[in-house]
Amino acid sequence: MKKLIRAILCCLVAINVFMLTAFAAVPSPEVYTSIDQKSNLCDVKTKYSIGRAQSNARRGTFFDSADVIIRDEGNGNIGASAHANLRKPVTELYVSLYLDRYNKEKDVWQQVDYVDFEYTLEQYPDGIEDPSISVTFTNQKRGYYYRIRGAFSAGDDDWYEGFGPTTDGIWIE
Repeated sequence: MKKLIRAILCCLVAINVFMLTAFAAVPSPEVYTSIDQKSNLCDVKTKYSIGRAQSNARRGTFFDSADVIIRDEGNGNIGASAHANLRKPVTELYVSLYLDRYNKEKDVWQQVDYVDFEYTLEQYPDGIEDPSISVTFTNQKRGYYYRIRGAFSAGDDDWYEGFGPTTDGIWIE
């Protein structure tokens, strides 16, 4: 009788352990964002900033580095550039550029605009090698610090890899 009770209890414990993993939380984009990443505020005379994420891992498959640049183009226009330095051609590349404005009262960065780019084999049948992107965010409020956050994701049929460089904040007159 003791063996039967012990076997039933063991089975119930095992079932509970396996059921708990079924109730794991779904990842939320609000939790996994780089908006809270700190950036330096450049001198007000600085007109551009470069952010770079470099691969230090020996096992990195696709990226050597990824760069984002922010430029003050005048009249509230902000130029942004991005470049992915890849080790080998990939079949898919996704790049998102986020424009953030610094809120001095709250001491936080707040996203004000973004743009997404997608590169696939349909557009580049020989593979995507070293894409460069240039875009202008127009009519932004002047008298604030702005920065660019980049999100790079490259992959092929078997593997994906991502990078997220961020610039320092520059003052937009």
